[in-house]
Amino acid sequence: MARIELEQARRALAVAESAISSLTATAPRAGVLQIAEHPWEGRRFQVGDTAWVGLTVARIPDLSELEVEAPLFDVDDGVVAVGMPAECTLDTVPERSFPGRVVAVSAVAQEPARASQRRAFRVRIALDRTDPEVMR
Repeated sequence: MARIELEQARRALAVAESAISSLTATAPRAGVLQIAEHPWEGRRFQVGDTAWVGLTVARIPDLSELEVEAPLFDVDDGVVAVGMPAECTLDTVPERSFPGRVVAVSAVAQEPARASQRRAFRVRIALDRTDPEVMR
C-alpha cells in the first residue's frame, strides 16, 4: 500500500513539475527585459493580465540600434526637420554624447501632460552609435 502511494506521489510531482516548466518563459539570450504595452489599455502589462497566443508581453530589445523620442515645444516649430543631424546626451553620463539624425517629427503638437498649457511635437532621433553597457 505504501509503495502505491509513493508511486502516485511521484507521478503527481512529475505532472506538477511539467506544468511549472511549461509556464516558465526562458529568454533566448541575456539582456534587459522590456515589458510590452497592453494593446488597448494604454499601459504596460501587469501581473494578472490575460495573455493569449501570439501576444507579445515582453521583449529583449536590441541595444545596438536605439531611437530617442523627445518633445519639441511648439515655439521651436519649423526649426527641426527630418534628416537634420542631432545629438543625444544622457543625464547619467553628461560628458558623453551620441550623434544621430532626425527620422520623424509629428504633424500635430500635443499636450505633454494633462492640463498643460504647453504643446509639443514628438521628435524621433535614430542614433548612429550606441553603448549598450551605458544605455541599459
